[in-house]
Amino acid sequence: MVWTNPDNPFLWSAWRSLREAQGQTEGLLHGLGLTNPVAATPPINVHSAADELVLCAQVPGYLPEDIDINIEGDVLTLSGRQTEAGGRSDFERRLRVPFQPAVDGVRAALTDGVLEIHVPRAEADKPKRIKIEA
Repeated sequence: MVWTNPDNPFLWSAWRSLREAQGQTEGLLHGLGLTNPVAATPPINVHSAADELVLCAQVPGYLPEDIDINIEGDVLTLSGRQTEAGGRSDFERRLRVPFQPAVDGVRAALTDGVLEIHVPRAEADKPKRIKIEA
């Protein structure tokens, strides 16, 4: 691979600098108690349908009591805190809901490390068909 080729001094130097920066970042995160930097930003899949928004977040190792879901206006905030033997893993994600959510109808389930959140569209925000009189 060209990036690890010691015969090309420029690319070899750039690659070594990136590896050093990665090591320093990991050391800083470990010093702050974040032992798993990937957990700081869990991957989320979002699917929008006509009547609801479905979010699936990968949060392996988290329990339901470790996770908070809040909706304020049209912003959903997903956050979690997990304490492990080697330190702490925290995350927070904010997502804008593309419609007015029916907050009382939001439901969430955590199964095998996957958090699924269903955010229904408020009735007042649903499109309405207007009948044309002849």
